[in-house]
Amino acid sequence: MSDCKAVFLDRDGTLMIDTGYPSSADEVVLIDGAAEALRRLMANEYRLFIVSNQSGVGRGYFTETQMWSVHNRLIELFQTEGVTFTDSAYCTDEPSQPGSRRKPSPDMILGLINQYALSPSQCYMVGDKSSDVAAGCAAGCRSVFYGDASQTRTWLPTAAPCLSTNNWRRIADEILSRPPQPADARFRSGSARV
Repeated sequence: MSDCKAVFLDRDGTLMIDTGYPSSADEVVLIDGAAEALRRLMANEYRLFIVSNQSGVGRGYFTETQMWSVHNRLIELFQTEGVTFTDSAYCTDEPSQPGSRRKPSPDMILGLINQYALSPSQCYMVGDKSSDVAAGCAAGCRSVFYGDASQTRTWLPTAAPCLSTNNWRRIADEILSRPPQPADARFRSGSARV
């Protein structure tokens, strides 16, 4: 398996139905079509990573233990569907905290790129917020917006998604239809800076 290709995924609203600051494992319901699409990506040598802002911890809405309970249930449900994630990165800061790694900062993505010797040119970020798209673009990845494509959105030229859709099959088709990009040797050697 190539170590270069990866898909970074936001959690709430992209992998699981967003209930607004989920704090219980009982709230985890997978988005329709996500597991099938992710299995296809895994079969084509894409590694999967969760990259999520969880400001509910920083805001005091729920504890870090509760956040991990939701995470563990999500992982368990995807495993029963044959989907495994290589790793995850969470930022629990509330939005006004200075120096935060929270998206739209690319820091969580770049940290995983460095740790796993990934090539950004062969990676995607999929998320349901403009901050997800911006973080992926800033990290050198292609970004996909998971949401209603009919809604008018304004994207910065440097942070525009290559696809906007709420259809997981289309997302997998888009990723798998793109020709492989040459790996960036700077990232393969693990020398990229966060």
